[in-house]
Amino acid sequence: MKAVLSATLPPNVRGTGFAISALTQGVALGAGNYMAGRLCDMWGSAGAFWGGGAFATAALGLGWLLL
Repeated sequence: MKAVLSATLPPNVRGTGFAISALTQGVALGAGNYMAGRLCDMWGSAGAFWGGGAFATAALGLGWLLL
């Protein structure tokens, strides 16, 4: 990811691009952990497993549409 950012961004905004990328990854990681915890509390470990599968399938579908 960093190689793609450094190859596509101009030098004067490269740091901002890296910061936005890191912020986005951190927010997604926190949201994923929160959702997995909630699903595990509601339906046990199987809920977290199947919820992860559902989110992964949704991400693949969204990626397919965007590309």
